[in-house]
Amino acid sequence: MTFVDTLRASRESRVAVLHEFWTQYNPSQKRVHAFFEGHDDVSFFTPFIQRYIGASRLYPYRCEGKARVYELFAAITQRVPGAGSVLFFVDKDLDDILGSPWPTDPRVFVTDVYSVENYFVNRDVFTKLYRDGIRLNGVTFDESVLLTHFDKELDRFHRKMMPLMAWVVVVRRAGGRPNLGNIDLAAFLDMTDECEVRVKSRSRLQLLAETTGVKHYPGVFRQLSPARRELARILPQRVVRGKFDAWFFVEFWKSMVKQLRSMAREAGGNVAVQVVLEQRTFCAALKAYVDIPRSLDLFLSAHFGEHGNSNRTSQAREPRAGRLAALALALARLMQRIASRESPWGDSS
Repeated sequence: MTFVDTLRASRESRVAVLHEFWTQYNPSQKRVHAFFEGHDDVSFFTPFIQRYIGASRLYPYRCEGKARVYELFAAITQRVPGAGSVLFFVDKDLDDILGSPWPTDPRVFVTDVYSVENYFVNRDVFTKLYRDGIRLNGVTFDESVLLTHFDKELDRFHRKMMPLMAWVVVVRRAGGRPNLGNIDLAAFLDMTDECEVRVKSRSRLQLLAETTGVKHYPGVFRQLSPARRELARILPQRVVRGKFDAWFFVEFWKSMVKQLRSMAREAGGNVAVQVVLEQRTFCAALKAYVDIPRSLDLFLSAHFGEHGNSNRTSQAREPRAGRLAALALALARLMQRIASRESPWGDSS
């Protein structure tokens, strides 16, 4: 690693982020401090937080991972237990299924889906994107046909992903640490020209082990069926990794655009695309189309009051560390446990 690389890495180190926070933390000022895992989390949460904090200034901190968010939470709350207007945001991942012992606190928000990317992958966002991002000239298409096909293929994609996620659960329970960031779904799945998900024929278990860098765990294959049945009882987007959902959305969009253009040419028309989707800019490109999840609305309302009614005093409102915040946390946890068949957006998509 070069000096420049080392210096760049140190920019997001625990010590650097903590130093930046203590430099900017002043409870007498109208400031709200928010700690996030990574860039996509900052992009997703920041607009929603801004709606609730009124005239207060938001200081976002990118921590590069969940473990570091919790490390900073521990360091800050140990020094200032009642630190006001300091919030932490993390992805659920598979923690509820694996029983991962992360601390709970009214100041920590945990997504009720696998990760923030899952909030983007649903019929509502796709509809808004289609209406805003596609311009038809000299040709028309039945929107309901596209939406129905999107729903069908998203459901098919989730079913195809269950064996993979079951494998992850089994390996994690056996003590393995598969690196899911190394998985390229294009090695496992195809999105056809007909906008349909198809599984590639190669042995997926072997490829998973090779790709994620895990050793052989005896009995994994025998445990897959019970794990799949377990996961089948849970809403797919609480199970399927958010970046995998994002892969489906982007590939479906690209395939659909290709088909629309082809059919438009046949009819003597054309299709203009206003939004270009790529995996690396997925959250940033779609954040304007996502409604606030109910659990996040509950969390922010508990800390800052109703939307638009916060910060009426000269000082940023302190998070309510008493009964209201505790109740919000309890309700959010309860929603995660009992709503396995309920969508975070209030529908069954």
